[in-house]
Amino acid sequence: DMYSSDDNSIETVSVVSKSTLQSTRQSSRSRTICGWRKYYSMPVDQLNITKTEKWKCQITTRSTRFKKWIIFATEEERLAFQNLVYSLQVKIKNWHQEHLMSELKASNSSPSTPVNLLVEIVSATGLRNADIGGLSDPFVKVRLGNRVLHTTKRIDNTLNPIWTTETNSLFLITDTMDEFFHSGYAVTFEVIDYDVLGKNAILGFARVPQGVLLKATGSRLEFPLEEIKNRRKSA
Repeated sequence: DMYSSDDNSIETVSVVSKSTLQSTRQSSRSRTICGWRKYYSMPVDQLNITKTEKWKCQITTRSTRFKKWIIFATEEERLAFQNLVYSLQVKIKNWHQEHLMSELKASNSSPSTPVNLLVEIVSATGLRNADIGGLSDPFVKVRLGNRVLHTTKRIDNTLNPIWTTETNSLFLITDTMDEFFHSGYAVTFEVIDYDVLGKNAILGFARVPQGVLLKATGSRLEFPLEEIKNRRKSA
């Protein structure tokens, strides 16, 4: 878990381990534990550790421009975090392979079998307001791993957008079964507020497993949006 202070002036996030939680304070490089809360959540398979120093490491994500230094109490905790991330990523890779083989068996397909999925983005409701005027200018970006599959046009001044063919609601996913399952853990739909002057803000995202899309029958599916509870970010 990564934690950040309620104080918006803090530019770092801190990983809190069980050993750190047993004390009332961290080292002089960090802050008091009291009042800290979970602040960032991201899929392990999208996580990259790009730089390391004795007691900290820099993390980025493959599908967004997120970049942050994580501060640890000790070098041992930093190494434990790295080992945990790497071991989980191996497990996820193995899970992808097992899931692929299960889908191939169920559909009597091969890894080279083509995947052709027509997807329509219909609407979103109850988005948070990201603009000064109390509304947002949302558009949707669809990702699979580090690939951008589709981007809709934005709809101005609304918290309940409805996309149509005129705003690029339809798109086609074309892959092989192997590529479709090994590109990422799920297809991610990011709802983003467009900002003409500053940085775009991610309003929320929904992650849809590939198997759910393959089994879809054409009826409408609804998914809750998860919020990224941090500052405005590039998208």
